[in-house]
Amino acid sequence: MNTTTAWTSLRLRHLRAFVFSRRIIPLFKGTLAYIIVLVLVSSPRFDALTAWPVNFQNAIIPTLVAGTGQSIGACVQGSLLVLLGVAVGSLNFAILASLAKWTIVQGIVFAFSVYWLSYFKAGDERLFI
Repeated sequence: MNTTTAWTSLRLRHLRAFVFSRRIIPLFKGTLAYIIVLVLVSSPRFDALTAWPVNFQNAIIPTLVAGTGQSIGACVQGSLLVLLGVAVGSLNFAILASLAKWTIVQGIVFAFSVYWLSYFKAGDERLFI
């Protein structure tokens, strides 16, 4: 047996072990979710649901961010955290937009919001005292 045949046989053995293992399930779920979203976004009948069908192309972003290959609970938790992040970012934008006349106050509020958000991201209060 030459080295090319041995190498191919080894590759096929590893591929077969991967396909029949439990590690294939998240890969299959993620691939299926991406295919469903892309088919729905590309179909002309789906475009009839709104006056702005070009906005449906952004549906792939939550699909990527939510962790579609994970368990249902992890996917729901990721989706809720994304929605919370969008809400907090929108609130910060609205506050900073209302303070557009006062740039110094806007800078202070921005610094406070960045400090507050990084405090929660780090998760350890010892780092920020």
